[in-house]
Amino acid sequence: MPTDILLYTGASYSAITDRGGWAACIVHEESGSHLELHGGCIHTNKQRMDLMAVLCGIRELTRPCHVTLCSDIAYICDAFTKGWITNWAKNGWVKKDKKTVKHVDLWQQIFEHMQSHTIDARHLPKTAKNAEHALCLKLAMQETQNTDLPTDPGQATDGASMKVPEDTSGATTPAFILYTDGSCLGNHGPGGWAAIVLDHHGNTLRELSGGFQCTTNNRMEILSVIKGLEAIPEPAHVECYTDSQYVCNALSKGWLQSWIKNRWMRGRGQKVKNVDLWQNLMPLLAKHTIHMHWVRGHNGNAENERCDELAREVAHRKGLPPDEGLQTDDL
Repeated sequence: MPTDILLYTGASYSAITDRGGWAACIVHEESGSHLELHGGCIHTNKQRMDLMAVLCGIRELTRPCHVTLCSDIAYICDAFTKGWITNWAKNGWVKKDKKTVKHVDLWQQIFEHMQSHTIDARHLPKTAKNAEHALCLKLAMQETQNTDLPTDPGQATDGASMKVPEDTSGATTPAFILYTDGSCLGNHGPGGWAAIVLDHHGNTLRELSGGFQCTTNNRMEILSVIKGLEAIPEPAHVECYTDSQYVCNALSKGWLQSWIKNRWMRGRGQKVKNVDLWQNLMPLLAKHTIHMHWVRGHNGNAENERCDELAREVAHRKGLPPDEGLQTDDL
């Protein structure tokens, strides 16, 4: 009788360093025992790392098993539950649109190793709180910090991996890369901010963090950008990455300029929140050339995850100072 196995997978990828990590956790449902697997590659991408986690997890099973694959990638789950992978193999790894299946080298190996097993899939939402899946993401992110990773041998079949886009203003690479994040335990409540400054090669120059005993998440998001830019001493080109749409849109869609023009009033006579922080940010925006990028939070980006970790750590500290700039209008 096949053994019942839960296979949890996770992946992480840093576009700046072009390093990816994968992890799998194999749980024996009856005994509760589990096995952790993890690794990584350079010159790869997030999708390939997600598939590598699945492949290495299935490949580890030496006898027939009933496997429930637990992944936060709906595309991978659908490939099993909707029979896509079987159809791809049947049709010579060509999809209905006559295009070759992407990452075909990994799908072919997965298909080969799954023949001895019965595989179902369970989609884990990004917000799901699952210990095994969280462990996979943590292990995968740690692999992206590994400087001794092999090259992904199959990456050439899928085209170039993601990299930080070139600066079209004249420089071939940004002078600095800035990752920022804020965290708040309740809104309002204890909060933390964090910023990571990297050079244009992706080498970490500084990690910064701080916080207050009572603040808001948006204030911490703005302050993380301020503190990160303050850590860059000379006028520079900065590629800034944040998972805050509020901050990203304010700077990239002209919201801040409109607020200034309208004397810090929004539509319908509403006051702009966090005016003190926006005013502190203004001279830094004038000093540097800044391109804003929004990244999805808790999605395996190594620098974003690290910022989140630092900000949360501060928010949980005792004895934080008060946020002197917090106003009633900001709540």
